[in-house]
Amino acid sequence: PEPLLRETGWFLIGYVALLGWLATRPSMPKLLVWTIIAGNALWTLGSIALLVRGFGSCRRRGRP
Repeated sequence: PEPLLRETGWFLIGYVALLGWLATRPSMPKLLVWTIIAGNALWTLGSIALLVRGFGSCRRRGRP
């Protein structure tokens, strides 16, 4: 799933930029911090769901 990986990569570049910017702030807005925490939780649940459905098999193609 090359398009999924490409779009995920672009998203993660922006996400890291946001976290880097947030880390330089003397105080962090609570709503933004909780939004990031919730996003991480949803990302984790989505990743688990993809693995359970077999979409993200750890095996290489063509191998049993």
